[in-house]
Amino acid sequence: MFLLEVHLLELVAGVGRLASRATKHWREVAAVGLQATGTTAGLGFILNSRLRGGLVRGVNYHATPEVDRDNFRAHIRYYRRSFTVLGAAELTAFLEGALPLERPGLIVTFDDGFRTNYTVAADVLDEFGVKGFFFIPARFIQCAGSLVASKEFVAQRLREPWRDEDFMPMTWSDLRDLVRRGHTIGCHTMTHHALGGHQEEQTLYREIVEAKFVIERSIGTTVRAFCWPFGS
Repeated sequence: MFLLEVHLLELVAGVGRLASRATKHWREVAAVGLQATGTTAGLGFILNSRLRGGLVRGVNYHATPEVDRDNFRAHIRYYRRSFTVLGAAELTAFLEGALPLERPGLIVTFDDGFRTNYTVAADVLDEFGVKGFFFIPARFIQCAGSLVASKEFVAQRLREPWRDEDFMPMTWSDLRDLVRRGHTIGCHTMTHHALGGHQEEQTLYREIVEAKFVIERSIGTTVRAFCWPFGS
């Protein structure tokens, strides 16, 4: 199993959609400022320079609502133009030293198992021939079909305000279809439990090992990737 700690690429020049003044997050404000001063382009040149040798970056998404489909398509178009986008097989080959990269590599990942990742993001990925990594908390998928259970999981475990249908989970059938289409399903714990700090052995077993087994039994394939919730 390989472990992925994926960080959001905030500064993708030319494809960001500005939020309204009332809803701007501090990271969006910072990104706008960096882009306006030319810092984004400079950082991109330095970080993506071939002088650094082979490297693979990760870009991470959560819900991908229908209203943002065109914007997401612009992101994927940019990634295809600017990076070597890797699926699981290519990433494994890179990590084993069997795949040299002429330009920076990129993996496209999705956390939490929102159904819009299936209905919107996967369609766009397939359009461009890009393979994604979908990291799911097993218990959230088990909420599929129950609006009450889904809302409760989002509020208590994902710590997000509810956004109607954008935050419903995928089903196991959706995930099996993603596997059939060549995408990768990874484990994002059982309950989206933060794993930082001291954890009881029983908790770690449930959130990592048992979650992996539940997902494997449900989708019919081996799970080889794991992503920590909340980055820790």
